[in-house]
Amino acid sequence: MRTGRLGVNKEIENSLNPPEWVDRVPEVLPGYPDRIVPKPRVIKRT
Repeated sequence: MRTGRLGVNKEIENSLNPPEWVDRVPEVLPGYPDRIVPKPRVIKRT
């Protein structure tokens, strides 16, 4: 059951923040989620 929920969560995250538009950068402090940073060409376009 848990693996199914994790898969759905991953699909939702990928639809909101597609990998071709963003980079995931590890957070400096442990315990926090990775930062979602727009890729340079996306910043330039918007």
